[in-house]
Amino acid sequence: MLKHNLKLILRHFWKHRIYSIVILLSLTAGFTCAALLIAFISHEVSTDKFHDKHARIYQVTSKDPFRGTGRIPFVLKSFSDYAVSNYPEVEAACQLNSVYGAALSKDDVSWSNFLIVAADTTFFSLFDFPLGRGNQNKCLAPGQIVLSEKTATALFGSEEALNKLVTFRTSDTTLVLSVSGVLDRQIQNSHLQFDALVHPSLLSGKWYVGVNYLLLRPNIDLGQFVGKLNEDPRLPGFTGLGNTEYFLNSLSTCHFNTDSKVDFIKTRNRLFITIVGIVCAVILFIASFNSINLFLLLERNRTKEIGVKKIFGTTTRHFVGFTTLEIGFYSLISSGLAGLIIVLIVPMFNSIFGSTLSVEYFLRADVTARVAVILFLSSSILVGVLSRKQWQMKPSELVNNKLSKIRFNRGLFTLQFAISTILATCSITIVEQINHIETAPLGFSRNLIQLGAPGFEFSDKFPALKHRALQLPDVDGVTITGGNPISSNSIVRLELEDGSSYSPYLFVGDEDLVSTMQLELIEGSVPSSQSDGNLVNETLVRMFDMKDPIGKTTPGTEGKIVGIVRDFTIGSFREPIPPVIISSYKEEGKALLINYTGNDLKGLLAQLRSEWERVFPNDNFDYRIIQEDLMEGHKEDIFLFRVVTLFSVISIVLSCFGLFALSWAVTQNRRKEIGIRKVLGATPKDVLQLVTLSFAKRVAVAFVIAVPVGYYLMNKWLSGFVKKIDLGPEIFIMSAVIMTIVSAITLSFQTLQAVFTNPVQEIRSDGE
Repeated sequence: MLKHNLKLILRHFWKHRIYSIVILLSLTAGFTCAALLIAFISHEVSTDKFHDKHARIYQVTSKDPFRGTGRIPFVLKSFSDYAVSNYPEVEAACQLNSVYGAALSKDDVSWSNFLIVAADTTFFSLFDFPLGRGNQNKCLAPGQIVLSEKTATALFGSEEALNKLVTFRTSDTTLVLSVSGVLDRQIQNSHLQFDALVHPSLLSGKWYVGVNYLLLRPNIDLGQFVGKLNEDPRLPGFTGLGNTEYFLNSLSTCHFNTDSKVDFIKTRNRLFITIVGIVCAVILFIASFNSINLFLLLERNRTKEIGVKKIFGTTTRHFVGFTTLEIGFYSLISSGLAGLIIVLIVPMFNSIFGSTLSVEYFLRADVTARVAVILFLSSSILVGVLSRKQWQMKPSELVNNKLSKIRFNRGLFTLQFAISTILATCSITIVEQINHIETAPLGFSRNLIQLGAPGFEFSDKFPALKHRALQLPDVDGVTITGGNPISSNSIVRLELEDGSSYSPYLFVGDEDLVSTMQLELIEGSVPSSQSDGNLVNETLVRMFDMKDPIGKTTPGTEGKIVGIVRDFTIGSFREPIPPVIISSYKEEGKALLINYTGNDLKGLLAQLRSEWERVFPNDNFDYRIIQEDLMEGHKEDIFLFRVVTLFSVISIVLSCFGLFALSWAVTQNRRKEIGIRKVLGATPKDVLQLVTLSFAKRVAVAFVIAVPVGYYLMNKWLSGFVKKIDLGPEIFIMSAVIMTIVSAITLSFQTLQAVFTNPVQEIRSDGE
């Protein structure tokens, strides 16, 4: 019986291969998306749960002492020792900090792109990063370094790295370190990302704040402990003893704490995970709905076969068994194709989602079980619906082909098309906002490159480098400054006479700062080393309601206001423009800002490197491209753009499968009517209108549903931006045009077939 049923399934598959292939494509797309997204969500929510003590480890954050709102992931260096010494609830503490501007070298070959983190000796007593070689209890000692497997391979190739020597070099330190440990593999499923670990003594005299983790003893009431911390009048804090409010975040939530803007901490917005989950459910719904309807359409071509079986007493069990075998056949092939696609596209998926999934991860028992449950439920729904439909058919009608109508849930079709239109609208809106971020005026030049000084003691050489850079043909201006407005700026807390305070951004620069950055001076003059004074922005003037501010004292300082500049973007388009003070350069410049023209950025960087090596022959060439830093600050928005766009395309493709099925059903139901109309003189245009009118109505209804939903979602998303696009009608018109074109292309096969088929054939073949 099994062999006979398989033959029947294969025969039906080949006889109706176009529709069978559409079913396979729909199921394959659904299974692929479901498996990828389920694995991705599982990977994200399990971040840091491989640590045995993860339930007792907490990251310490503090209230932002500058802005007064939000939290920062930094605490004073003295916090760890104080917490361990004074609180029995604390079993251990570990503080981490980035080692900036460091390079590792071996045999005169230097690498400066490694992420090196200074960690307390307690690091491995809190975190269970697998150390393949070395002793966890002794590897983080002065004069030693722990390497990730990737770093060890880069430095030593296939040689054994343990106990080998590497040279650690910063602007003012050169040490030979012994490799005391090599991680078995870099744990990617952690919010902590690093290439090497060193002892904090390497930062002696430079390490004042860091990211702190506490290991609490079992059964500690977290709320009471946090309250105890914040009531301690001797607890070290940024604003004095006992004046800082602290918070504890469990290790499993650190990955989703977007306040942790530290280079060795990887974060993910929870909203992003929620959106991915919703998209996964939507894709599965559309794929399952299409498959059900396509299977039902195929059943119409087997009405006589089903009728004969029922007349000869075939039982419900037989129908369920045959349907299960058929669905299993399609599901098995679709699952195999989905697995092959996953193997091929995992690298691209990781690039789009900023993830680190591996093919092996899909073979994990928990991931496999989740995917299997989804596939089983989808297949069970298909079996249940088809078996019920088959059993409800009456034998006499089946044998005589009196099933005049093909039932098709047009409401669900409209819903899935509305979902596709919403996703298309969201994609267009996000694209427009990303383009706005890339091109909208910032209030200063976008064509800026920042070169960082090797150290403050080298800043006296910057004038020589500035002079050399100005000679390059594509350089329009150069200034010595303390940073840039996007990724390297200082925020200070200034006390006012009435006891209150405010936190402006502070920039220092030479007399060329305004012209190089192309800031707009709207009043006054530019300060210089010979002419003391401050520039302020419009926001600061408005904040203090200053009338005729030129010549007045800058609030919180002793300097006079000598000029006012137009407001310019600080940080990102999501951040409101803060008050800004710009003062003249007084041997405090730590960066060189270069304004350039032309498109040969790679060539210009090579020229700058050459000039750098003449001035700083023994130091790493450290540069930042300000436009790239701006976009890096919007990486979550770019991730969202990639996800919504990708699944918008997939959703539209799946909706086209459904539209293909619906058009087939409608043309089959109206074949005799179309034939009679042709015989009575209907033109191809009349037939085309007849066939497409109902589809046009469905697409129009879908669009009416999609507009308010799309507007609400995108208006809510755009509300997070200070600088944003207008959500105008052109976005919705564009999405409507896209969906109309896609619909027309999808309908063309069936409608043209209906238009050009011989009417006599249509009348005779009705019901066959």
